[in-house]
Amino acid sequence: MAPSTLTHNDYTVAWICAVEVELIAACELLEEEYPRLPKQPHDNNAYSFGRIGSHNVVIAGLPSGKYGVSSAAAIAKDLLRSFPYIRIGLMVGIGGGAPNRKHDIRLGDVVVSSPTGETGGVIHYEFGKMIQNKGFEHKGSLNAPPTALLTALHDIRALHARKGHRIVDSANAMIQRNSRLRKKFKHPGLEHDRLYATNYVHVDDDQPCVDVCDDTTLIMRKPRSEDEDNPVIHYGLIASADKLMKDATIRDRLAAEHDVLCFEMEAAGLMDNFPCLVVRGICYYSDTHENDEWQGYAAATAAAYAKELLQAMPGEEVVSTNLVLRTGLKPPVPSAPPKPVFTVPFERDKYFVGREGIITHIEEKLREQHRASLSGWGGMGKSQIAIEYAHRFRKKHPQYHIFWVYAANPSRFYQSYQEIARRLEIPRHNDPAVDVRVLVLNWLNEQDAQWLMILDNADDAELFFPSDGKPSSRENSVSEKPLIRYLPRFLSSSKLLLITTRRKNLGEDLINGEQCIEVPPFSMHEALLLLQERSKDPARNVDSPESTKLMDILGCIPLAINQAAAFIRKNQMSLQKYLAALEKDEKNLKDFLSAELQDARRERGFPNAIFRTWKLSFSQIQEQEPHAAELLALMALFDRRNIPESLLRDPEDSGYDFSTAISTLKTFALIM
Repeated sequence: MAPSTLTHNDYTVAWICAVEVELIAACELLEEEYPRLPKQPHDNNAYSFGRIGSHNVVIAGLPSGKYGVSSAAAIAKDLLRSFPYIRIGLMVGIGGGAPNRKHDIRLGDVVVSSPTGETGGVIHYEFGKMIQNKGFEHKGSLNAPPTALLTALHDIRALHARKGHRIVDSANAMIQRNSRLRKKFKHPGLEHDRLYATNYVHVDDDQPCVDVCDDTTLIMRKPRSEDEDNPVIHYGLIASADKLMKDATIRDRLAAEHDVLCFEMEAAGLMDNFPCLVVRGICYYSDTHENDEWQGYAAATAAAYAKELLQAMPGEEVVSTNLVLRTGLKPPVPSAPPKPVFTVPFERDKYFVGREGIITHIEEKLREQHRASLSGWGGMGKSQIAIEYAHRFRKKHPQYHIFWVYAANPSRFYQSYQEIARRLEIPRHNDPAVDVRVLVLNWLNEQDAQWLMILDNADDAELFFPSDGKPSSRENSVSEKPLIRYLPRFLSSSKLLLITTRRKNLGEDLINGEQCIEVPPFSMHEALLLLQERSKDPARNVDSPESTKLMDILGCIPLAINQAAAFIRKNQMSLQKYLAALEKDEKNLKDFLSAELQDARRERGFPNAIFRTWKLSFSQIQEQEPHAAELLALMALFDRRNIPESLLRDPEDSGYDFSTAISTLKTFALIM
């Protein structure tokens, strides 16, 4: 849409500044400036307009000379009335740092409000109110920002950890484009970054520190190395009050008691009607040694960070975010609690046997860590365990939603989220302009609901963590983004995630590095019991030599046993005859276990046959790690146990290639 045709309804991002230096930095870092719009009646704010990334941004500044909590609240109120389609908010500017041994905060660094277990990233203190013999008591906290902002926050932190930030480049480019800003916004020089001892008070308010303060009270800090970011971006708690923090003793106390990183004066005014992210460039150390020379550079670093954050946010994720004006701090409370949704597409298996230890382990993991992964070969029954657990969980916790998400490809993942959105009746889930995955993700992260999600067949690491930053070759037009973006991150005792995967390392990556629960073959007792149940022959002697021999041939693998039992039942074949046919030659084994016998409890389109199940793994290895596929083919020429490494390793190949191939095969649970 051309800038000249934009209306108030086309702006989705609000950027609030408190002082002129912050407003200048914000406007200078717009990628494109847009014409002003006529002001709405009774709106006392001044606005600037432009674009960053794919977002139309309105920048609002506080009236001249008006600072503090109440002024911020007033500007947010008028802004939301004039721009009804605002979906995310940023408060960007300068603040005071709280350096300590844990957080090496320096002038020019950036502090970003980040949700903690108890707060949304900003706490409101009534400055000067202290109870004798007790710590400070805060009056409230800013609610967590919208999910779209938190997702972008996660992405940009990972990007910066890998490649560093562009804050200095953006700040320097700003003054190169506009030389009028050089004096105010350039880096003042490290010699002017002076941190004094907590108990040392500034001598003369009319004189700079360099002229009147005792240099022997300076705290010496090591220069940052070339390998370190400079400025550094800190994520944590910001304290907001009506007055400027200029007491190093109180600063240190609040930093120690609450892990506060920064102090400022406006964010608490947005608590009731404008949940947002707060970004502050550090211009002084929250003590009596305040000066103005760092304000311009600190404003520029904060604005540069906010620009990078917006550039990392896809436009469709912002459009899919709830309107700030309609939602306020909390989503509207429904008149009646929604009926629990159950999207598991399979009935409970009346023939389910064994696996009690694994189910107990799942319960422990979910109780302690709120997430768990089942890993093992294809055909081990991971999905069947998840189905059984889902039905048991539903009976034990009838108030929980239970969602089944098929993760083998992006299309089925999308369809699973569509079904969840439809069943939950999430607003706009039928809107083609909205990404339903974002709607569901927002609901999962923001709603005060109880749920268990089962992510089934999460086998392709490229779909979740593309190795080269590009989508997997198996992705289609449904998505070009990694599926990890759409998985809930904020898990708790009432928000649980269970994953099934053939790739152990992927399963661990998806649960923050925690160990997977490995699903091995059945014990002989479990295998024989399953054979008896599935073949529907209660008279069969499960301890017969023939039964035991067949289980040994099948490796006690659940899917293989199901295939064998189904074949025996369908063809009304005796166990002795089936076993004799298998022993006749290996081709019979493959033919019998490759028969596509219907099983309503397996995902449509997913092979029932054990060989075809394993072929999925092998095909994926051939595509992603050809050397590992060749190594597995070589192993197939030997007995399946205790193959000497010397027979497999090519002396001319690097040890790294061999180790990588072995690791891949172990990841797919094809070797042990």
